[in-house]
Amino acid sequence: MIKIKPVSPLEGKRYPLRERVYLIEILKGMGLTLKHLVRNLATYPTKNRTVVTIQYPEEKREYSPRFRGKHRLKKNPDGSMRCVACKLCVENCPSHCIFVEPDAYPDPSRGNYPKRYEIDITRCIFCGFCVEACPKDAIEMTEVSEMGDSVRAVFDRDFLLADGKEPAS
Repeated sequence: MIKIKPVSPLEGKRYPLRERVYLIEILKGMGLTLKHLVRNLATYPTKNRTVVTIQYPEEKREYSPRFRGKHRLKKNPDGSMRCVACKLCVENCPSHCIFVEPDAYPDPSRGNYPKRYEIDITRCIFCGFCVEACPKDAIEMTEVSEMGDSVRAVFDRDFLLADGKEPAS
């Protein structure tokens, strides 16, 4: 019987000492961390510090004007929904987190409206493609970044129309 010796992918390769001994890299990383710690502790009372941490409830982070936050459905000046349930937002969403079920108004001249409009926030990647695809400018992404207070994973039509607040029952 012939015995076949398995070949290791690392066999025959010689790595330099620097790559074999990780202690140098660990010490360099610890040195950089210590440098930042000392610098930030030395400038603590002043505002010239380079600390990335913010005191959250008191201080708010400033975002770019192009920031895409919580979704909101817009209304027409008469109070009706702008959305006509064309499903272009659904087709353009790369994460498939939007669901729209169209329905027709009793008056055929008014067109359609979304009977159900839902956005699964746990799947949303906040890309803004839904906003760009909407021909009626019915959906927008606000500058609200704080969504931790919501117990919802799926934002429905009434929640989105109420500007992200619980609708009155």
